[in-house]
Amino acid sequence: MSQPEYSASLTPEEYCRLRAAVGWVELPLDEAREGLSHSAFVASCHKGDDIIGAVRIVWDHGYIAYFSDLMVLPAWQGQGIGRELARRALAWVEGQRRPGWKIKVVLISTAGNEGFYKKLGFTERPADAMGAGMDLWLQ
Repeated sequence: MSQPEYSASLTPEEYCRLRAAVGWVELPLDEAREGLSHSAFVASCHKGDDIIGAVRIVWDHGYIAYFSDLMVLPAWQGQGIGRELARRALAWVEGQRRPGWKIKVVLISTAGNEGFYKKLGFTERPADAMGAGMDLWLQ
């Protein structure tokens, strides 16, 4: 039985399929295409022709990188795929740092997955010096 394979590509169709499979807000295909085309980093995991998981980074090319859209199909969760996608994304960000630079990687965790990100070194918010993360959907 072949192992899942990782790559630096993700089609808008695959991205939309993953979003639907994990229960996230569905996006029009052209909106997904735009978002992917403006991502600084994308990694995906496939088993044959089937998409299993993906991650992307949105970066200001300075000090803020947004760790976005880490998704793994429910049937494949718990097998290290999310951890490997996260490792690749964070290694890419680390590779962008110049001498003396500090890059803050931020994310919005899905409910119940905070522990996963804490194992990667992220600090849970709110904390003593930081308020809760917040978001706003414009629809």
